[in-house]
Amino acid sequence: MIRLLTCILMVIFFAGNAQAAGVRYYEDPVYKQLAPEDPHPMEDLVNLADQGDTRAQFIIADLYGKGKGGLAKNQVKSRYWFEMAARKGYTMAFIRLAAMAKRNKDYVAAYKWYSLSMDDGTSRERKWSDRSRERLVKEAKMSKDDIRAAREDMNTWKSTRQDALADERDHAQAAREAAKLNDADTPKVLGGTGQKPRQQQQQKITRQTKEHSFNE
Repeated sequence: MIRLLTCILMVIFFAGNAQAAGVRYYEDPVYKQLAPEDPHPMEDLVNLADQGDTRAQFIIADLYGKGKGGLAKNQVKSRYWFEMAARKGYTMAFIRLAAMAKRNKDYVAAYKWYSLSMDDGTSRERKWSDRSRERLVKEAKMSKDDIRAAREDMNTWKSTRQDALADERDHAQAAREAAKLNDADTPKVLGGTGQKPRQQQQQKITRQTKEHSFNE
């Protein structure tokens, strides 16, 4: 699964460079199930995103935003998954949310997302976001009231982010407790292999993702 996520992130990286070079992209055909037992090709990735994996959330958001991977283009779902990744401090998710807001001419929201991206980003990412925010203010001719509103929205989002993360931790704790109960009821595997049920064998995926270009 780690290899799958790495490959998809590499595709996003090269797609971003090609897009910056002016290459036009077309949406992929939406996946159509041919048999009831056929899973969607992105099923594992969606499951990881549902379980809270930040990289999976970012990738799913990107796929929905571009209509790739057999998923129908859906800006609402794209924004949802970018926000889920942003909750965990994934800097590129903030930057993509800023780009979406800017395209929709919601400059107050774009300013907010650029500002939030500076909290958790690397030095390079913070500088890039700072320059982008300055350019946004000039190009959109944002007033002091606009900037004040953006900062108020930013503080509100930070507050709700903490509440959401607390809820997530509670759900995760409840899931761990349920897993312990299920494990206690599961007969041990003969031969002393120590193997657990398949649903409890999921490997932890590292969050150390290589930096890639700012794909807006």
